[in-house]
Amino acid sequence: MSQPLPDTDLIVATPERVSFDYQVAGLATRGIAQLLDLLILAGVLFAVYFFALFEVGIGQDTIGGLIAIIGSFVVIFGYHWGCEAFWSGQTIGKKVFRLRAVGDRGEPMTFFQAGIRNIVRIVDFLPYGYGVGLVVLFVNGKGKRLGEVTLAGEGRKSVFIKRVPLGMILAEEAERQGIKIERGKKLESIETTNTGSVVATFQDGTAARGDLLIGCDGVHSRTRQIIDPAFSGPVYTGLMNTGGYTSGVQVSSPPETTHFVFGKRAFFGYHVSPSGYIYWFANYVQAQEPVREASERSTHEERKQRLLELFRDDQPFIREIIGAAEETFPDFPSYALPTQPASWHKGRVVLLSDAAHAISPSSGQGASMALEDAAVLAKCLRDIPNSEQAFATYEHLRRERTAKMFELGQRGDSGKFVTRPLQQWFRDLTTPIFLKLFANPKASDWIYSYRVDWDAPVTTATADSIEGREMVSHAAK
Repeated sequence: MSQPLPDTDLIVATPERVSFDYQVAGLATRGIAQLLDLLILAGVLFAVYFFALFEVGIGQDTIGGLIAIIGSFVVIFGYHWGCEAFWSGQTIGKKVFRLRAVGDRGEPMTFFQAGIRNIVRIVDFLPYGYGVGLVVLFVNGKGKRLGEVTLAGEGRKSVFIKRVPLGMILAEEAERQGIKIERGKKLESIETTNTGSVVATFQDGTAARGDLLIGCDGVHSRTRQIIDPAFSGPVYTGLMNTGGYTSGVQVSSPPETTHFVFGKRAFFGYHVSPSGYIYWFANYVQAQEPVREASERSTHEERKQRLLELFRDDQPFIREIIGAAEETFPDFPSYALPTQPASWHKGRVVLLSDAAHAISPSSGQGASMALEDAAVLAKCLRDIPNSEQAFATYEHLRRERTAKMFELGQRGDSGKFVTRPLQQWFRDLTTPIFLKLFANPKASDWIYSYRVDWDAPVTTATADSIEGREMVSHAAK
């Protein structure tokens, strides 16, 4: 595209085969119009308060207070509902900037729609500003804004980094410190010797020996299969994933903002870097679990065509991003562990990250959980001489948080399975309320405020505390 897209287009096709093209207002235009409406509201509220405090008279504090409370509710709620209901989706601010709220299919807004829209607006007056960070903006496939979430705790800021560069940074630092890395190995068996060391044998016939073995080999962990053969293993979530990188397509995006789009048939997310480079991903429902590694045989063009078909009824810029993609990832299924293993360790072997507590990618916390696990496990091994006690303490410190994070991923997945029109209508209606109440920075502070104090010593978990942990874990399942 030669011109930026300050706004996007909404194309509505009628049964008579006539299409209407609406330009969807951008965030800046809507923000300025809302600011004008807020100034008008402030003036009207000042008049209400002035009447309540001075015109009602001295000694009538109770009556004046009731007038102020009821008047404030009527003004705040009634202004937008009344204006949008009787002016076909316009308020004074929208009229000035030639904006109009319409139904999802482009039809004029009804009295009922205006009421529902402004019941949801009440939630916007709840407090939610607790600092600045990476913002996630939620919209539906037609460009209707559903809400936003700040991905940071109080006084903190999120950083966007790709998984592959993160892995390279960690690997390079390990090798710089003299830690040897062997790639392309597949674990076959684990044996503990009479001297207490652990021997890992690989499928190519080679072996490695050490004082302990940490199995961080993913959701399909071979280590977990060996130390707990009765465990049921991972479950296919029903979601497929893919993504890619695109340049040369100019899409308007506020700084430090990631966009999540609930499309008609699939979910689309994208982030625009300061240079204009676009990282994007897609999730779509597939009932039947695919054969592992089968999707790797598909070509780049085949993947693009499949995605273009999935998003054919959504905002046009999504197909522009996909169509111009320089690289697409092979489709891969999502797996999770609905229950965690009864124990994360056995002897001198311990599980870490997805091998112990795989969560849905929708949580956005998979890499974070691995880093947290690694730091806590390292502290336990540093401070507790007995390795089995160190492993038990590490599990005690981590199990409850990871179980809670699994529930977060499940909630993130739920909206991506919504494909029927009535379900989508209900999702679009309730998402703003859910985001405001349960995904605001204060409610999600437990995710981002977690810190591992490296200097603080770790004490061995007692039998009573471990038993309490087991009860909490069982309840989380």
